[in-house]
Amino acid sequence: MNATVSQAPSGKYFVSICCTDVDIEPYAPTGQTVGVDMGISNLAALSTGESIPNPKHLRKAEKRLTRALLVIAI
Repeated sequence: MNATVSQAPSGKYFVSICCTDVDIEPYAPTGQTVGVDMGISNLAALSTGESIPNPKHLRKAEKRLTRALLVIAI
């Protein structure tokens, strides 16, 4: 096992841990398949009818930036 500690430019710290001697039980095969279609408005659409929404990281970051700029302007 080993770990790597890194610091982002924002000052946050991140730890990555790698475990090499871990016994993992494999899943039993189900015989089912699913198709995945990557998109823009939705992150992914599955052949089962499920839709996974896009997390919209850029829009969230823009909102945080707008709030921070308003605080600085005051």
